Amino acid sequence: MRLVVDASIASTVHPTGKCRHFLDGMLRICHRAVFTQETRRDWRNHAMPIATKWLRSMHAKKKIDKIAPGELLPHTGLRNKISGCAASRKDRDAMMKDVHLIELALAMDSIIVSRDDTARGLFSGASKTVGEIRKVIWINPVEEVDPCSWLEKGASAEDRRMLGKLGEST
Repeated sequence: MRLVVDASIASTVHPTGKCRHFLDGMLRICHRAVFTQETRRDWRNHAMPIATKWLRSMHAKKKIDKIAPGELLPHTGLRNKISGCAASRKDRDAMMKDVHLIELALAMDSIIVSRDDTARGLFSGASKTVGEIRKVIWINPVEEVDPCSWLEKGASAEDRRMLGKLGEST
């Protein structure tokens, strides 16, 4: 699977923490990380040294896919739809700051790895009216009991991780 790994993971990597464990799992297991110019810039600005080392290791194993802007699938009006369903200017600005993650996920395997629970909640709310994003998986490895087990099982698209299903009873 090709996972969009947000800079929030790179900026909080503790040598013994769950984010580090998750990144190590990605390195060990077959999954790949995808980056656009924008996500690479976020990583450069926020990554802790241990995350930078992980990124170099991923490059060495050829497990990084660099996606050019022309390779992203066009999602006609997606930004306008998401912006239009924001409850406030603050919410809209927060979603527009991270909408590139959604766009990249939709062009790849629809998986975002991020610690940004605020953005996840906002996009989950937006998914009620923006159908294109309902099946995007948003995983926060810090909240997971065993995130590497999820990776080992193929990073499956379980309902409880989909933006359109977050907060629903199972």
